Amino acid sequence: MKNADEFWDNVDIRGEEECWIWQSYVDKRSGYGQATWLGKKHNAHRIAYITAYNCIIPDDIQVCHSCDNRVCCNPNHLWLGTSKENTWDKMSKGRHGNTSIVINWSIVHYIRSKYANSIMSTRDLSREIGITDHAISLIIRNKSWHDPNYIPSIPDPSSRARCAKINWDIAREIRTLYSNGMKYIDIANRFNISRDIVEGVVRNLTWKE
Repeated sequence: MKNADEFWDNVDIRGEEECWIWQSYVDKRSGYGQATWLGKKHNAHRIAYITAYNCIIPDDIQVCHSCDNRVCCNPNHLWLGTSKENTWDKMSKGRHGNTSIVINWSIVHYIRSKYANSIMSTRDLSREIGITDHAISLIIRNKSWHDPNYIPSIPDPSSRARCAKINWDIAREIRTLYSNGMKYIDIANRFNISRDIVEGVVRNLTWKE
């Protein structure tokens, strides 16, 4: 490829949120479109990102698909991440052999809602759902399970502070519920506080008696 125009001539450009399919050579083993750019062979979606944003991407940074379509070159479906981030993205979508956890859109909406409303932290969500904090973070940041209509939100610190307020009656009730077999996460949801706060109360690290 001599220039960006020549590259984009090989892409079926459609609607803003649709996949833009690479029309030229596709490597049969990897499934990715490939082309030569500046004398070096690259995956087509990497060249798409470079030309769309006129940037230089370090060799240790990958261009990842939010749509999971390996021949897609739509810049709106591409994001930069490390190899580890890309792996966590695959794991959260059940596309990696080292995990039995499969995420779906219902769980994704649950994660984003709980975090946005300051009900649960990334650590709480990680423990409940069974994927890493980092995978949770990618979902919250809309880096994986990309939804064009979702705007990542940062919980209001004052809201999180209100959620964390308990008193002696609540602390005692938390301990009673735990002794009766209720799980940390269920107690946390009941009182709209984090799992860590519940654990601290149960273990007598806070609200000591």
